[in-house]
Amino acid sequence: MKNRFRNKGLTLLEMTLAFAIVIVIIAVFAPQIRAVRLSWNSKSDNCDVIQNGRVFVDHFNRNVSQAQSVVAVSDSNTTSGYLEFNDPDDVTQRYELSGGYVRFGPTGSLGDLAGPADQLVFTCYDAC
Repeated sequence: MKNRFRNKGLTLLEMTLAFAIVIVIIAVFAPQIRAVRLSWNSKSDNCDVIQNGRVFVDHFNRNVSQAQSVVAVSDSNTTSGYLEFNDPDDVTQRYELSGGYVRFGPTGSLGDLAGPADQLVFTCYDAC
């Protein structure tokens, strides 16, 4: 009875076996954890793209709907488009794609509005 209580420690073999089991469990779950993390990052990136699109569309609609006139528009075949218009204060404003970002402001002093963006295309129709 005395020997039974005296030898309560783990042997080297038991510790090695426990360590091996833990490593196998980690090896099984590591790819799944990585896949979950990559999926999360992908969903987060998609949300950022949608939010940037919303910011741009709201800003664009608000400003262009109040424009007095459209001054210049890029060709509809180009993917790096621009649109210039006169605002209610008769200041020429410009939307353009530059450096991967949609930029906006008075002509000559544009600031980043939304992005990153791959293309910005405008198609305009006249009265005919």
